[in-house]
Amino acid sequence: MQPKDAGYLHDMLEAAKALQAFTGNVTYEEFLADPMRQAAIERKIEIIGEAARRVSKEFRDANTQIPWRPIIAQRHIVAHEYDRLVHQRIFKVATIHAASLAAELHRLLPAPPPDPLPEPTLFDLENPIILLDKRITIAGLGRFGGNITAARWLVGQGAKVVVTDQATEKDLAGSIAQLEGLPVEYHLGAFNEADFTQTDLVVASPAIPLNNPFLVAAKNAGVPVSTEIRLFVERCPARIVGVTGTKGKSTTTALLGRMLAEKYKTWVGGNIGGSLLPNLHEIKPSDIVVLELSSYMLEHLKAMQWSPHVALVTMVAADHLAWHGSLEAYQDAKKNIVRFQKSADVAVLNSRDAGASSFAQGIASRVVPYPLVDAKPFDLTLPGSHNQLNAQGAFATANVLGVTWDEAQKAVRDFPGLPHRLQLVHESNGVRFYNDSIATIPEAAIAALDSFPSKRVLQIVGGYDSAAPLGPLCQALADRAKGVLCIGAIGPQIAQLLTTSSTPSNATVHDCGDLATAVTRAKSLANPGDIILLSTGCKSYDQFVNFEQRGDAFTSFAREE
Repeated sequence: MQPKDAGYLHDMLEAAKALQAFTGNVTYEEFLADPMRQAAIERKIEIIGEAARRVSKEFRDANTQIPWRPIIAQRHIVAHEYDRLVHQRIFKVATIHAASLAAELHRLLPAPPPDPLPEPTLFDLENPIILLDKRITIAGLGRFGGNITAARWLVGQGAKVVVTDQATEKDLAGSIAQLEGLPVEYHLGAFNEADFTQTDLVVASPAIPLNNPFLVAAKNAGVPVSTEIRLFVERCPARIVGVTGTKGKSTTTALLGRMLAEKYKTWVGGNIGGSLLPNLHEIKPSDIVVLELSSYMLEHLKAMQWSPHVALVTMVAADHLAWHGSLEAYQDAKKNIVRFQKSADVAVLNSRDAGASSFAQGIASRVVPYPLVDAKPFDLTLPGSHNQLNAQGAFATANVLGVTWDEAQKAVRDFPGLPHRLQLVHESNGVRFYNDSIATIPEAAIAALDSFPSKRVLQIVGGYDSAAPLGPLCQALADRAKGVLCIGAIGPQIAQLLTTSSTPSNATVHDCGDLATAVTRAKSLANPGDIILLSTGCKSYDQFVNFEQRGDAFTSFAREE
């Protein structure tokens, strides 16, 4: 048996076994009522057919006990419009033919399957690289989670792990402490090309662009480049729901996870909640996994030609342009969440956002716009119409998977929100303090302002100058804020725009420089019933490590007497 034939037979066997796992004791009626199970089964049937087609003619001719022609033909089942006959055929293949095929393939493959072929193939998703005894370079450990969990998991898989980071050992002391006692080799302070070219696999932080010279060197040397999220997606046995958007994705992901948990065992991860790699052994095919996917993650995932079964897009505006190079490149990365969907998949898109709605063009999946027609509002503790829209997007997605409105309302009624996202952090003398440090683009700061009564908000704005257009934010502040407190590198420019505008404004403007001064000034201006709001519309890099540190500082200043 040729190694390539053995590899393709193994692809068929694993897909056949997955079909058996997907069906189990499921009845035909249950199968008909579960479109996501249908989609998963359809994908496995396609894999079996395509793998069979690639088996050499010589091997097929010598092993006629396997019905090669019908198996190859059934890969075209995805091209059919769904009707009852097609559903019956899919169910029969999954519940009857898969078992007999698996048994015959077991007979033909008495030895352990060979390692996957080194060149990328259709079957990377089905046969991820074997990690035992592989030398794996983790590029970018990070100081705030990063690849720490991936490093621990890879060691647990028997890999020989090398961690390299341009930060120093002192800078990464907290992260290194979390790996204490593990057999990890560290190369810190700078990248070395040998770590990228003389290894079996590079697991890069998604924050490292694909055009980074060291990642390019790895690819030129034939070394595959992966990420933590790709390692998970390649091995996840459950159906995956993906959520992305310039803003709103974390809150929407959390809401969606709660709604789906009313009906399924649900796992939430990705850009929210940490890595799910350690949970892989617990996740079952009948579970649902919800992943928040950033533009960085989606750019790295593009090489897989994979999109989740259900994709939710909240809104798309300009962000991370320095990393992506242009607005068009950023939008293109975001679109990877729907780009590779198939006809049985679903794209849930915000109909009120032109950027999100544009993702409907040129995709094969079914598009569900939200809010749904005649959508009922949810009873939420979260302030703001944008959070109501987040809940509607989560429900439109959960509803695709069979969750009712009543189940969704029960799940989210007491949801308190996430840290740094319109988070009520203090109340004193009738004045409430809200931490919305996540608002790093002007659109998000405007949405936060709109969440409260006009002329009652003292809003802290400004920070790192990312060259975002500030006109709409300044207009909103002039129209609706009681006071504007400007901080950071861009603070003086915002203050000047507001004070020299030809539009009349009743908002007082204060160029405070730093956050501590801004909070102190806001306290002196506030009356009972007012809101002191940190929602800067700018990134934090000029004065803080990240938006979390900025939000924590605001909370601390707010609580000072």
